[in-house]
Amino acid sequence: LFVLGKRFKWNKTCFTGSFVPQKRFNAHKIWDNASTPEDGLSSSSFPRAYHLNRWHSWSTFIDLFAGIGGFHYAFHNIGAKCVFASEWDKNARITYEENFKEIDPELFKKNKSGGYKYFNGDINDAKLEEIPDFDILCAGFPCQPFSIAGLRKGFEDTRGTLFFNIANIVKYKTLHNKKPKVLLLENVKGLKNHMHGETFETLLNVLQNDLCYETRTLVLNAKYFGVPQNRERLFFVFWDKSQIDV
Repeated sequence: LFVLGKRFKWNKTCFTGSFVPQKRFNAHKIWDNASTPEDGLSSSSFPRAYHLNRWHSWSTFIDLFAGIGGFHYAFHNIGAKCVFASEWDKNARITYEENFKEIDPELFKKNKSGGYKYFNGDINDAKLEEIPDFDILCAGFPCQPFSIAGLRKGFEDTRGTLFFNIANIVKYKTLHNKKPKVLLLENVKGLKNHMHGETFETLLNVLQNDLCYETRTLVLNAKYFGVPQNRERLFFVFWDKSQIDV
């Protein structure tokens, strides 16, 4: 395999090659307590990830702010099934459906009026009671200021933002005894310093204290994972400790 002139070899479970700095990335472990940029991580506080075959016993997810399907592609490759997706951009929706209509045809089923049942447009229009139960929530949500973050009201601080939609879905499922096991969120690196850190603190407060999730965050750069792109992103992993023993 050649990527931008760099030669890679496929060795059943991993890519190896000159683009990756002296490191083999095993496809059977997502992260493994690495602590250096060469390991692909910028924090040593991230927990050991599940071996991929442990995902099969809880393998449904929803894909919010889905774009053209980066999260979908990754989770499909480890055997998980997407039961609901939401993306408002017209062109991204066309590409998303083209990418996944063959591997997840049920996602694009339509109702009697001709609308999609599980492929939502504007997240603000999603009906909570119509979102199927799921194990994992994925979302590359937009970075927005929380207008009253300084008041420290927790969940209410996020009202009016797109992050509120994420939190509200989780809250609804929790109240109906279907609490998601894992939330995987992604944003730009600068979110940690947005509004002098208040946005970041408010987000963590909602998910840790209001919704009762364990939390780890870290910045990952795509170039350390065999991708020819210098792209840093902040990832949040939240898990329900009563359901996930990490």
